[in-house]
Amino acid sequence: MKKSFLEKMFEIDAYINQKYMQRKEEKKPFRMPFGRLIFSPFSYLIDYFKNIAVLMGAYSAVITVFSLLAGLTFMCIFPEAVAAGMYCSSSLTVYFFYILLKLVIFSGFILSYYNIVSGKEFSFRSIFNIGLHNLKVLGGFFVFILLNLVPFFSMYALIKRVPNPNWIIESVFFGCMFIGFIVPFIVLRFYGVFGYFIETGKVYSLRTILRLTRGNGLRLLLSLFFIVLFSVLFIANYFANFRVIFDSSSIWISAAASEFVYNIIILIAIGLMVGNMRVQRSILITDEEDTAEDDKK
Repeated sequence: MKKSFLEKMFEIDAYINQKYMQRKEEKKPFRMPFGRLIFSPFSYLIDYFKNIAVLMGAYSAVITVFSLLAGLTFMCIFPEAVAAGMYCSSSLTVYFFYILLKLVIFSGFILSYYNIVSGKEFSFRSIFNIGLHNLKVLGGFFVFILLNLVPFFSMYALIKRVPNPNWIIESVFFGCMFIGFIVPFIVLRFYGVFGYFIETGKVYSLRTILRLTRGNGLRLLLSLFFIVLFSVLFIANYFANFRVIFDSSSIWISAAASEFVYNIIILIAIGLMVGNMRVQRSILITDEEDTAEDDKK
């Protein structure tokens, strides 16, 4: 039986309305759970305390050994330590390679920590596993650091700049420097991408993440603010309350102990940041979306 012209018009109208509502639903801002963003990075430390404690202890011990050998321990900031016979290096070359080595070690810690908070099986033998994926994580770690250092580069350029009489060049210069200062806030929206990269070694669709995080800037900023505030207060409190007797007979024991504790604090701060990436990845990138993204590729 043929449909009447009016029935066909009704079907077309219903189809148009369906497509309109579908597009409207797609454009509706996705609200990320605020409580989960704030508390989950901290709850990971409690939920996986045993494995995380072993991981941090192992990595802190390795960093402590290299710090003692390089002469760049926490105690070197105290003149009394040098006077008591503590070896402290002033070589820029040693410092440069020491920082590079620490970044490599931190990348291994980030991968192991992420696997733990993701619920993967953990064993002591897996702590220092080295492979191609580790190199990818190291590369991603370097990119993450460089992006967050852009404001410092902008500040340095502003300090060292020579004023240009051409107002157009000056305007462009200040515009570029301003963009540099907001780069970390833009990167904040893509922490889930970094989490996905740590897990799979692949880069998730930036456009999809940009759409999903629209309208969640304040939530993401506050989640990072609490982590930074906790880390700064923790580190500052350690500096303010650190006391040691600079006795030459126990200077190396004091140096090793203080360096070990200091590294634990730094690893906790890094772990909280990685936890935030893990939370954003689990919220924004579900298994279904992950499969759909692979199918597109």
